[in-house]
Amino acid sequence: MTTETLITVGISVLTSGITAFAVVAFKMGRYSEKIDQLEKCDLNTRLSKLEGSLTPASITQRKSPVTLNERGVKFLNESGAREFVNKNLDELVEKIKSDKVTTAYDVQESAKRVVESYRDDLKFVPLKDFAFKQGIELELVELAASLYLRDQALPKFSFTQEDIDKTDPTNSK
Repeated sequence: MTTETLITVGISVLTSGITAFAVVAFKMGRYSEKIDQLEKCDLNTRLSKLEGSLTPASITQRKSPVTLNERGVKFLNESGAREFVNKNLDELVEKIKSDKVTTAYDVQESAKRVVESYRDDLKFVPLKDFAFKQGIELELVELAASLYLRDQALPKFSFTQEDIDKTDPTNSK
């Protein structure tokens, strides 16, 4: 090999080495930034916000028939759903009766439909405002209201909560 060839190869190797070092240093710098961002992120706070979010499962008990848990009862009160049902109970029960319910399960399902039918009613505006201000789905407020309505309506049809499972067509017992 000639001296010129050796110099050219040496310069190429040196240039490649410097380039590789620069690329590695740049990548390491980016990873270092990401690690710094992760360290600054308060994961516990973010998880607690996630765990604190309201979902149907977070306000109901895992049993059949579905009922509101302690958090659900608090939500029922804060959302105005209890007040809505109490103020309109006679009218709501009449609508359930008009569904010609024959079982406790029918009362439960009718209560859902009846509450949903009030979405565009002026009486429902405070519940919609609550959902909007809380940043939650209106269906969550409707769920709480319908379970409370079901519990208020069942005795008026001579049923109990326990009767729901006995007449639930999806129940294999």
